[in-house]
Amino acid sequence: MYESKQRGKNCFTFSQQVSTAFSLAGSWVKFDDAHLVGVPLIDQEHQAIGDLLNKLNVALVELLPNQKAQQMLEEILTAVAMHFRTEERLMDELDYPEAVEHKDQHRRLSAEIQYLKQRFVQGGELVVLQWLKDWFFSHIADSDKRFGEFLAAKAPSE
Repeated sequence: MYESKQRGKNCFTFSQQVSTAFSLAGSWVKFDDAHLVGVPLIDQEHQAIGDLLNKLNVALVELLPNQKAQQMLEEILTAVAMHFRTEERLMDELDYPEAVEHKDQHRRLSAEIQYLKQRFVQGGELVVLQWLKDWFFSHIADSDKRFGEFLAAKAPSE
C-alpha cells in the first residue's frame, strides 16, 4: 500500500512478501503418530508422500520454475500410485472385506489426476497442493486407519 501511495494515483503494486501460511514450508505437512496406521510399510509410504508434499510446498514458496514444480507434482503422483499398488496387493492377499470401497477411492483420485495436473499448470499450484494435502490426511483417517486395524488383526501374535 505504501509503495503504491509513493508512486502516485492510479497505480498498484504487487507484494513481494510470501504469505506466512506457506512460509513454514518445511513443516507444512506434519505427519506424526496420529497419522500412523500401525503397518510399517504403509506408514513409510505415507511419510514419503508427506515429505514430497513438503518439498513441493518449499518449491512453490521459493518460486522455483514451473517446470521443476511440475516434475515434483509428478513425483508425488508416482508415489501415490505406488502406495495404491501396495495397499491393493495387501487387500487382495488378505481378502480385505472393504477392498472394493477402498479401491474405489483410489480410482476416484486417479481419475481426478488429469484435472489436477491441468489446474496446476494453469496457475492453481497452491489449490492443487492444498487439495492433495486434504485428500491425503482424509484418506488416512477415513480408510487407511481401518485397513491398518484389519492388517494388525491378521498379523500373527508373537
